[in-house]
Amino acid sequence: KLLLYYNQVLIQKLEVGSPTEDGQERYQELSCEKLFNNDTILAQYCNLSHRPERNEKMIEQIKKCNLKIERRESFAWKELYESFNDEQKAKVDIMYKRSAGAIGCHFSQVAIMEQALKEGKHAIVLEDDLVICDDFNERLKIIFKFVNTHEWDIVWLGGHYHKDATWHKSIEGKHTHPDMQVCSCNLNRDWEETANPRIVRTYGCFSTHAYLVNKDRIQ
Repeated sequence: KLLLYYNQVLIQKLEVGSPTEDGQERYQELSCEKLFNNDTILAQYCNLSHRPERNEKMIEQIKKCNLKIERRESFAWKELYESFNDEQKAKVDIMYKRSAGAIGCHFSQVAIMEQALKEGKHAIVLEDDLVICDDFNERLKIIFKFVNTHEWDIVWLGGHYHKDATWHKSIEGKHTHPDMQVCSCNLNRDWEETANPRIVRTYGCFSTHAYLVNKDRIQ
């Protein structure tokens, strides 16, 4: 009985005289159920205490999910920033000038990953203004099945990326984007197809509202 055919082949011996079987589909389902569940995933959404209306909406949205999702108190950016020394302020200078609220968002989301790292779990990081699709659980199954047989770092549960090469566009081996001069790759694309038509691999994605991080990559 064929159970897995990927980087290695996994075969289960059957009784003598049994016909051969293809059990990959069910084996993948069982593997996903074992590797991706409430005991192996920490899922939290960031919410500021002065935004109770968003928390109430998230509580309603979470009812659509089979996954356990918890609230995490977000850091208020101003209080956080004022507690920083000059070196720490310099590190968040771009966020401060572009959108100061991003400082609180950043450190709140990092806190979720830090907790997941301590617990040895994958992290699902969420913001509190989500509209969760009705077939969210079915989509998660597709994602879990895919990452169960592929190397992965982060999976965005929605996001924006350039159709045409923008970040990684290069001419004569040199990147044209001013923010990418330190990159020496020759991709000439910001994304590519994968074995699953519903999932693409990105080399530059805009999104912080919902993503899954591999526990072995969090550090």
